[in-house]
Amino acid sequence: MANVNNPRKYNFSDAELCMFTTNLCTTMARDLDDLSFFGINEDKIDELRALGNDFEVFQPDDSYIGDVMIATQYKNEKMELVKETIRNMAMRVAMKWGENSGQYRKLGLSGMNNFNEDKLLVQARSIYGNISQWLFDLESTGLTQDMLDDFENANNDFEDARDAQNTAINTRDNMTELRIQKGNELYALVATYCDIGKRVYFTKSPAKYDDYLIYGTGGGRISGGGGSSQISAPTNFRYDFAERTVKWNSVSGATSYKLEISDDNTVWDVMYDGENTEFFTGEMLPEHKYLRVRSRNSQGMSVPALYNVVYNYILNGPTNLTHNPALPGFTWDAVTNATAYEVQLRLASATDFDYNLIYFGNDTTLLHGDPVGSYYVRVRSVSATGISGWMLLAYSVGV
Repeated sequence: MANVNNPRKYNFSDAELCMFTTNLCTTMARDLDDLSFFGINEDKIDELRALGNDFEVFQPDDSYIGDVMIATQYKNEKMELVKETIRNMAMRVAMKWGENSGQYRKLGLSGMNNFNEDKLLVQARSIYGNISQWLFDLESTGLTQDMLDDFENANNDFEDARDAQNTAINTRDNMTELRIQKGNELYALVATYCDIGKRVYFTKSPAKYDDYLIYGTGGGRISGGGGSSQISAPTNFRYDFAERTVKWNSVSGATSYKLEISDDNTVWDVMYDGENTEFFTGEMLPEHKYLRVRSRNSQGMSVPALYNVVYNYILNGPTNLTHNPALPGFTWDAVTNATAYEVQLRLASATDFDYNLIYFGNDTTLLHGDPVGSYYVRVRSVSATGISGWMLLAYSVGV
């Protein structure tokens, strides 16, 4: 959920607020003779109806979340292309001068997988400058000016994609603020007119008085108010490892759900706030996270349902992991009950922190280029409820 400085002042869904506003306009038109004592007229009812209609067509948060997800996926693709190009350039430098050379050290590759995006982009620009100076020396490794041009374009595309992602995030934040502002403005006006209606009919007509209750039973337009028990917490709360999705069962009477995440079960951040009963996390969660989800209706929030996300090593690991130069690529045997496989790769001279994800899917054959060098590749099986340990393979090409 986007960060907001102005919290919602009503405790039910936007759709319910819109429906209540429509009904309230009808009720006020019916009671206009009595309400005119407080200055309410047809123009004010029309203004309220127009405000409600404008709010009803305001784009929902899911639309902007989708834009952020698309921009993030595109940015990640461009970032991985930059990393892969850097690895290929580094391999050429290693072939020419060796991994212990000053030229290789000058590339500044140590810990590259832990670089933040700013550092990666700065380093990529630096590497491009160095490789450009060494073009003549590296021609024997197959380097061409066209490859350098592609590298520069990849860096530019990554920077543009990162800017587009930031724009999508900022747009969502701004639209969230604006949506809350508009909702609060509409609710404030609705609450004012409801207070007037209750004052007019407090002793005059109990039935009409109920028509102006925002929360409550009887004629109240928002369901679930007036002394009902607290809404139930979601059940069957779980993390689907294969789909990389948090899921839970719907709750009768719930109008929305709030999903939060924590590293320490103390400080919580909102991941999702909306009407869906699942949320796609994208990349795998870290090996130890806490999640909680609560249901919401007009009464308020339920108690949280808690889930401790720990990687459960309940599957057998893939066997017969093999490097096949003829593909080129890798094969492994299928695992019973596995729904996907995750494959990672690193240079043999790197560390376990330098593994890169090169595949996530349900095939047992992976086509992959074979740059010269010594590598470690590892694969594990994945299901909806857990994962296996890693199957490791060391291999070399042209070494």
